[in-house]
Amino acid sequence: MTKYIKTVITTLIGAGIGYAWYYFYGCENGCAITSSGTQMTVIGAIFGFIFGFPTQSKAEQNSEDENY
Repeated sequence: MTKYIKTVITTLIGAGIGYAWYYFYGCENGCAITSSGTQMTVIGAIFGFIFGFPTQSKAEQNSEDENY
């Protein structure tokens, strides 16, 4: 359960960073991605989700390898 909390937190942080990028660096016209706050927020959330996606630790991998 705690690994999913990490994923949610990193997704929210990524969304915040995406919106901050739009707010401070986004352009009003001519930019494909950074011209929309919604797009940058979603893209930031996707990157946050990918960064925080739960993975298997080395200890869990080793214990599974020993069982086989």
